[in-house]
Amino acid sequence: MSEQLMLRRLGARAALLAGIVLSPFAFTQTLQAQTLLSNGKTTTASTQEGGFTAAMAVDGNTTTRWGSNFSDPQWITVDLGQIASINRVQLNWEVAYGKAYQIQLSTNGTNWTTVYSTATGDGGIDDITLNGSGRYVRVYGTARGTGYGFSLWEFQVYGTHSGGTGSSSMPSSVAPSSSSSNRSAVPVASSSTPATSSPVAPSSRSSSSTDSCISVPSVPTRMNASGVTTTGLVLSWAAPFTSTPPCNATSYRVYQNGILVASPTTTNVTLTGLTPNTTYTYTVVAINRVGASAASTPFPVSTESGNATINFGTNVTIFDPAMPQTQIQARINEIHERQRDNQFGTPRDVIMFKPGTYNVDIPVGFFTQVIGLGPMPDDVHIVGQVVSYPVLPNNNSTQNFWRGIENFSVSPPGGGMLWSVSQAAPMRRMHVRNNNLILHYYGGWASGGWLADSKVDYDVGTGSQQQWASRNSQWGSWTGSLWNMVFLGIANNLPGGTWPISANTFIDNTPVVREKPFLYLNGTHYEVFVPSLRTNSNGISWANGQSAGASLPISQFYVARAGVDNATTINAALNQGKNLILTPGIYRLAESIKVNRANTIVLGMGYATLTPTNGNSVLEVADVDGVTVSHLMVDAGATNSPVLIRIGEQGSNASHTSNPTVLHDVFVRVGGNGVGRAGVSLVVNSHDVIIDHTWLWRADHGDGVAWDLNTAANGLVVNGNNVSAYGLFVEHYQEYQVLWNGNNGKTYFYQSEIPYDPPTQDQWRSAAGINGWASYKVADSITQHDAPGMGIYAVFLRPNVFLSRAIETPTAPNVKFQHMVTVNLTNDGGIQRVINNSGDPTPPGIAVQTPRVTVYPQ
Repeated sequence: MSEQLMLRRLGARAALLAGIVLSPFAFTQTLQAQTLLSNGKTTTASTQEGGFTAAMAVDGNTTTRWGSNFSDPQWITVDLGQIASINRVQLNWEVAYGKAYQIQLSTNGTNWTTVYSTATGDGGIDDITLNGSGRYVRVYGTARGTGYGFSLWEFQVYGTHSGGTGSSSMPSSVAPSSSSSNRSAVPVASSSTPATSSPVAPSSRSSSSTDSCISVPSVPTRMNASGVTTTGLVLSWAAPFTSTPPCNATSYRVYQNGILVASPTTTNVTLTGLTPNTTYTYTVVAINRVGASAASTPFPVSTESGNATINFGTNVTIFDPAMPQTQIQARINEIHERQRDNQFGTPRDVIMFKPGTYNVDIPVGFFTQVIGLGPMPDDVHIVGQVVSYPVLPNNNSTQNFWRGIENFSVSPPGGGMLWSVSQAAPMRRMHVRNNNLILHYYGGWASGGWLADSKVDYDVGTGSQQQWASRNSQWGSWTGSLWNMVFLGIANNLPGGTWPISANTFIDNTPVVREKPFLYLNGTHYEVFVPSLRTNSNGISWANGQSAGASLPISQFYVARAGVDNATTINAALNQGKNLILTPGIYRLAESIKVNRANTIVLGMGYATLTPTNGNSVLEVADVDGVTVSHLMVDAGATNSPVLIRIGEQGSNASHTSNPTVLHDVFVRVGGNGVGRAGVSLVVNSHDVIIDHTWLWRADHGDGVAWDLNTAANGLVVNGNNVSAYGLFVEHYQEYQVLWNGNNGKTYFYQSEIPYDPPTQDQWRSAAGINGWASYKVADSITQHDAPGMGIYAVFLRPNVFLSRAIETPTAPNVKFQHMVTVNLTNDGGIQRVINNSGDPTPPGIAVQTPRVTVYPQ
């Protein structure tokens, strides 16, 4: 959702510049007449953005980058180690390029000579011919080309060494960065023979290889074999000078894209040794590919954490604290690079950390979920920043959607953890240690999020967050509010102020909830912990140790993979009594996944996405006890689906008071990544269902977005009785955003924008004389309903379109609404009443009024 249209009109972040990418071989050929001096050299920078260190600009890898903070000026300097004659510098800019910058040389790192200057840089690759000498080469940027910082995929310096070392003094304010060349020195080479199983002879080893084992403490060592397509691997181990046993590992694992595999078949293969055969470490001389047509010895399959090997799919990366931190950081950065601008793309990712401490920064992009695998949040400790960088310029995070973190602790540097997010970005079961949680990025706009079962030791600062829902959490203090802040089951340290002077709504206890299940390691075994139902709860569930619940072995789950599984294979497993894990990816379904067994767990990972291909629903849950559906994304298909998710059959009447079905973090998108059509996104027919955070969204931007393209009448229709919703976000549907037909419903926190795009007022009327469709509609027959904390906003793109009332409800003693606000965010149209005929209007004009109604009926 784009909460501020005037900010949204600044546009989404620019797409990566198109261009021709030379193969590594062709690129080498073009440079063979010159010497590349900068690769792997010590590099420093004025600032860095997250984990994008200066060293990444000189590591020879065009998928890693240095990025600076979002300000001018900024610089990056490489120390060549000795004085050199410099004849060429090549700058491979990321989308955040330098418009005005200088190339400067120095012999001592203090006194600089400018040898090149431009004020008209346009990004891409700048290939600059120079004539100068120096030990230090600096790019000094004075004006950015975008709202972001300066960012270089590669900073390459060419020339010849002149002799002499110059002075090694560097600016005292910046410590030298560690070079990427300081990673594991274990030599790896891939055979150039297409199909061979013969080990490489010692004489053909690379010049960096050694004939002796390295006498250092044994630690797992990762070795990459990039660009190798294999059906198997043959390992050639180095032998020591003085001993007969080779320097091999008696056990080892092979990872492909971070996933444990038995026989890798594509590129990005990594070997991790576990146990050396001697008192020395293991050294691999070569990893040779084995072609499909050649006889090959199957690669030994090890076990992963005590279980039979679990194939979580290619988009699940699992880190162990024994892995080199630099390699962990590089993999995290690689994932963020592809997910940073992936608002409507296909990749999905999960990053999981085994128990231990990690000194890394974690930037979290679109469709990325970061998970700790400990039984308790503090079992995984990230010493570094966990950050959601703004997607839009001017630190604007109002499109920072679809990203989540859960079940680990963070010790962020500086002023606190920067979690600047908007819709569909849950933060669950987290601990921010000895620091603050900041819900904006340096004062930029953000548009609402979800905090549950989490602890923040110091302050939570909302800044420009427009609304926020917090449930069963605790913190040292809470600072700030804007339009609609709801606090449900919070232990202590609530902010001051009362409605309508402040935007805060307080509910002492959460009536009934079951926390989200989570995957974890029980010793060496993967299990899924399913918390028990809590009633009238206050505070975090893990304050006194693990909460009540059941731990299920992963053997009771069917682990589905996108591209491999479909509704047929998944339903077959469910019918055999299995629970379900949906690993990251897009599942294209010609029929619905059907959950018919009570107490079934459906657990998505990494925004696993269900897409109908035949006008079908994607998930149907029978009217049974205790089903849990967690962390799922649904994308509507081009063929209209009358319903996308159905909970209970029409006419369901069984009571589930003691064991309700619970939905956690269920997100629906209609349009945006192409034409999508659906009648209703989510229908709840069963009684006693709990909705614990959802965002149902008819797209307001992206592809396939128009009044007659991404068609959808309603986001949520509730027909069951005693249904509760915590953290309900529903936006842009063409009729009622929410239609509540069941009795005794409860909604704690509601955020909604009505549709931007009704073509005319005459085409958008719910009845004669009624402009538009109320955002939140309680059926006329209802006698009991409770809804505190309601925020409804208008962003009309055409003039003279109005909504008669944001909330429409019967007026009855036990139908209660508390703390309602409406806002107009454009100069066109507006909302004429807040609830029924009560509340002041929001006339045309950006946020000139935010009328509030405290209680209805009065």
